[in-house]
Amino acid sequence: MFWKLTCAGVMFAALNANAATITITNGYDEPGAASGKTEIIDFAPQNTAFNLLGSLDLDGALQKNGNQDFVFGLYKNNTLIKGLADFTAASGDVYRFNFSNLASGTYSLRFNINGGGNYSFNANLTPFSSVVTPVPEPESMALMLVGLGAIVARRFKKA
Repeated sequence: MFWKLTCAGVMFAALNANAATITITNGYDEPGAASGKTEIIDFAPQNTAFNLLGSLDLDGALQKNGNQDFVFGLYKNNTLIKGLADFTAASGDVYRFNFSNLASGTYSLRFNINGGGNYSFNANLTPFSSVVTPVPEPESMALMLVGLGAIVARRFKKA
């Protein structure tokens, strides 16, 4: 029993070894629209595909102008990949996001609050895992059919 629990614990730890949580409870976005006033939250570089789940809670309205320095969204290597339309607006000024299978790379979240203000941010980065359905090889299918034929032939021979 001890051995099974130890193995299960090691497997669980291995599965969660690459998971990361980013939490900012008292962030502050300075007032102003200059590029130096844009709030940028950088994530650690990711070496494999990953899922990103979290929320951004603002104490003010989100600035939504079209200048790339100020566009609210998720950036990969300084290129906008997920804009405001990809985030789910919840009650008030809370935005939720759930992106899966993001490619490896360097990511950041950028936004501006009209007039500046406080925010809180919470995100979980977990390795992307996909379920792959195995496809039998032709040799395996042929062997299975030969075995099935042998069973059927044997039943007919007994009858």
